Amino acid sequence: MVSGEAERLVAVLPSDAVKGEETWLLVRVEDAWGNPAKDYRGTVHLLLEGDGDAWEGLPSHYTFKESDKGVKRFGGLVPQRLGVYRLRVVDKTRGWEALSNPCRCYDKPLSYRHLWGDLHGQSGEALGLGSAFDYFRFARDVAALDYASNQGNDFDISDEGWEQIKRATRLFNEPHRFVTFLGYEWSGNTSGGGDHNVIFLRDEEDICRSSHANVEGPSDHSKDCYPVTELFEAFSGRGDVLLVPHVGGRYADLRFHEPSLEPVIEVYSGWGLFEWFLNEALRRGMKVGFVAGSDDHKGRPGAAPPGVHIFGVYGGLTCVLAKELTREKIFEALKARRCYATSGQRILIDATCNGHQMGEEFTLRGKPTFHCRIIGTKGIESVEVFRFKPGHEAAETVYIHPINADAPPSNNLKIAWRGVRQRYRYFQTVWDGSLTLSNGRILEAKGYAFDTPIEGITEWTEKYVRWRSQTAGDEDGVILTIEAPSTATLRFETQPCSFEISWGEVGTKPRVFEAGGIGQRVSVRRLPDADPPWDVDFSWTDEEPPKEGAYYIKVTQVDGSVAYTSPFYIKTV
Repeated sequence: MVSGEAERLVAVLPSDAVKGEETWLLVRVEDAWGNPAKDYRGTVHLLLEGDGDAWEGLPSHYTFKESDKGVKRFGGLVPQRLGVYRLRVVDKTRGWEALSNPCRCYDKPLSYRHLWGDLHGQSGEALGLGSAFDYFRFARDVAALDYASNQGNDFDISDEGWEQIKRATRLFNEPHRFVTFLGYEWSGNTSGGGDHNVIFLRDEEDICRSSHANVEGPSDHSKDCYPVTELFEAFSGRGDVLLVPHVGGRYADLRFHEPSLEPVIEVYSGWGLFEWFLNEALRRGMKVGFVAGSDDHKGRPGAAPPGVHIFGVYGGLTCVLAKELTREKIFEALKARRCYATSGQRILIDATCNGHQMGEEFTLRGKPTFHCRIIGTKGIESVEVFRFKPGHEAAETVYIHPINADAPPSNNLKIAWRGVRQRYRYFQTVWDGSLTLSNGRILEAKGYAFDTPIEGITEWTEKYVRWRSQTAGDEDGVILTIEAPSTATLRFETQPCSFEISWGEVGTKPRVFEAGGIGQRVSVRRLPDADPPWDVDFSWTDEEPPKEGAYYIKVTQVDGSVAYTSPFYIKTV
């Protein structure tokens, strides 16, 4: 991968730290497409923002060297006080700055640590770039992941390639520093079960392919498994292998399900955001947790911005709540569904229900009460509790935590669109379009959650805005500052949906316009005239719980990034 000119800074901290114990910081410099800017030689200043004194060992500044290749890890940092910290990195010469994800410092080690990983991407042994060794090196040294798995398409992996993936997995596995999992993608057609990640606990495993379609040379066909029910049978009775159904080139058919092997499903990846997949799993009565990955093919697990092809969004991350950074404990957390999915941002979530962790299945005598703290990487726009009841088509929002609910509306109009056309490959929706204001003026126009450098606002004046956009289940949009009479008309025009609405009709509560497809819709609202919080802490009780239900929490930030907790599976008596 050849990088372009440096364009931005990225800072990464661990989500958890302990007072008086060593921790670390990683600073990465990226080009416009998210590649490490290897030629960067600038000086960055490191400014700690938090509840106490600076950490021991943290330098005030650092000048990048050729050997850094755009990435620098600072170890031996020791926090001295409890609290929530962020690190601001500033290049004064270029006027750049970046704020890290939150790091919460405790007085003693946690029962469950927040550990971040990408369990879904591939390298050159299959249909990706670089070797498996390069893949794990990037995950550890550039993306600053805690764990990763290489997931090449099985029909592309030769016997020699499988041996190389196994060697790389063994070499890079270092308990308490960086954990690797041997694996591959079982890539059968949807009619035969669809894509499933296979994740092993042990190093010495055979690959049971869906086919040998692109495998050249001699190879053992006797272990091939198709349809996916044959794979279920091959792994039956084993507690050291997991399968993760997901949406990709051949979306997983959830009519095929083996609970003992499939504790989680992937609800987000570089392909997009798939709430329809989440709801189908719940509708079928599956007791599964939610994970996210990148499915990156460019050798960038854990830090995988989209390109111009069908991978349309930033690669996702999974946070597991594990007792320690080892294969066994991370594997245990995944099997217990003690995990949550994000769109690639290290949003810090602690959520329990009557003392139970996310992912648990339990019975209550009384009403479920949820306790949740969320510390964002940006301001938090919304926190929603969803509840699914057996027999329903989809989960419904049962609680929206009030954020700036008493603030008056501002003159900032947010129009956001989302959804996909279909379930199959090439499902993205093109939203190229415009908005026209009949009277008054558009004072400012900003893009919201556009995913690539070739998307965004292409032109704007006081009377209209034009943009280029496509969505893959995620949201894109524009935020406009408007000065207009209440009678002024806003005309929204795209191929999936067009409508008119008067400025006076728009309030802080979203107006939603459906646009067909799968979850295609446009929402229109005025943003509240107040800054969004970065830290939200609340409790909520379901006063009328069903006898059986699955509850999960969705977080949306002001930059469009999202997080989904694994469900709490609750029966009440």
